[in-house]
Amino acid sequence: MKSFLLIFFLLGIFAQLLAQPTDRLITGNDTLKCQIKVVEKHDDLVVSYKKINDAAWNIIYPENADAAYVKDKELYFSLKLPDSSEKVWVRCFFDGAYQLLEYHNQLYILEGDNFTLLKPIKDKENVAGKSNAKIFIGQMILIFADKVDYNFNTLEYDSKSIALPLIKYHSEKQIQFKDFNNYNAPVWNYNISAGIASENYDLDVYTENMSGQLIVPLKMQGYAPFLNLSFNLSFPKLPKRLFFSGGVELVNNKSNSVISLPYSGGTNYYELNYNGVRIGLPLLTGLNIYSKNKFSVSAETGIKPIINLYSNTSLRLENESNNTIYTQFVEIENPNGIGFYHYSDLKINFPVSNKMFNVGMAYEYYFFGTQDVMDVLSIGNSMKFFIGYNF
Repeated sequence: MKSFLLIFFLLGIFAQLLAQPTDRLITGNDTLKCQIKVVEKHDDLVVSYKKINDAAWNIIYPENADAAYVKDKELYFSLKLPDSSEKVWVRCFFDGAYQLLEYHNQLYILEGDNFTLLKPIKDKENVAGKSNAKIFIGQMILIFADKVDYNFNTLEYDSKSIALPLIKYHSEKQIQFKDFNNYNAPVWNYNISAGIASENYDLDVYTENMSGQLIVPLKMQGYAPFLNLSFNLSFPKLPKRLFFSGGVELVNNKSNSVISLPYSGGTNYYELNYNGVRIGLPLLTGLNIYSKNKFSVSAETGIKPIINLYSNTSLRLENESNNTIYTQFVEIENPNGIGFYHYSDLKINFPVSNKMFNVGMAYEYYFFGTQDVMDVLSIGNSMKFFIGYNF
């Protein structure tokens, strides 16, 4: 019995230790152990804290604190940047003799009180005629070339890449440092786009005319304005070219097309009128085939469930034989409900306005659709043109 009481006592102490907050808020020489929450609002960081017994979060403004540690995995400093008139919260990705900071998606190197704003890629022509010079590489060379042997031309404008020569410098000089980069965190990118697609539909029609019973495969055309919200997800441990994507697509597809099919006794004319609204929910695996600042090419494949919210389809058949025209309406089933497609696409993107906006085109191909049956309209392929915004 005493053994059980001792075990419960020890478990209680262990649970209490686990409940203790591990975050730290530093103000002057004081350190407050608490819970810390950091959110982004209007491009600025808002830091809030809560003591273990508090019910509500309290905002701590930059002028009232020096630093905030979040579980020793994230570090935020309250600093007055060269281009700001008052203190702001900045994120620190590397802390040592040199510090790597981020504010408004811009990276800074801080040594003592000296700030260097690392300038991202800027389009310009140099003496060799090469474009897209990486200005920040030259800045890193000026700061560290005589301090550490590193191939600075391999750097990219992100905290994980910029931290590498800092790690090497501090390690060689045996200077203590802390790297706050999360090298295993997935990378999310979001995009909203709108445009129009030229679509091709497949329709196998069962008809009867003067020649008897016929099963006719038709290839019809239409157009479709669309609105798309999508995401791309990549993982650092996987190949850089590989990504996963998904999203929601709202499409209003329409068709008013006529095709003629001659036969030995005359000509059949098929007039399709179609109006439909559908939602697509693609889940895809993608590969970046080519990526430069001017444009990028990618390919995706996966499944695309399609929910048909509304559809209205009519098909008129005119048969011309011996100068006589016979008209009939062929009953076509509306593609309502849910259809599943194996779907692939090839995209070309052209970034504009500092890569926030993009225009592009995509070829899409649908196959193995569950609605590819007699007298039911199904999409075969399409060519899209769109403009999008990355956020």
